[in-house]
Amino acid sequence: MDLVIEEVRFNDCALVRLAGEFDVWSAPKAKAKFLDLIDDGVKNIAVDLRNVEFMDSSGMGVLLGCYKRLKGVDGKLVILISEKNTHIAKVLRITGLNKVFAVRVVGETQGFANIEDLFVVERA
Repeated sequence: MDLVIEEVRFNDCALVRLAGEFDVWSAPKAKAKFLDLIDDGVKNIAVDLRNVEFMDSSGMGVLLGCYKRLKGVDGKLVILISEKNTHIAKVLRITGLNKVFAVRVVGETQGFANIEDLFVVERA
């Protein structure tokens, strides 16, 4: 399954929804999206992984690269998962990235009225 990428922007914040497989084949597409956003002045990115069915080390590498780029511009990266994303949570925990990224567990169908509020979050 291909990776579907949708974005919603507000000021210097973006919510990027990913759906499908975030792997070696789709990672370049996601990386290009994140780099375009950062180059366009976005400093805070929330990545919604609730509909990601599979993520390999390439996907994690893209997230880590995005985190480092945002940190360089005093920005933030927030990872959104749901309780059904046990596979994503496990990968983040095993790699220790759950201690690097701000990870937020949200409801499967939860919407976000104010994107900026996503960046006022403590590390999980």
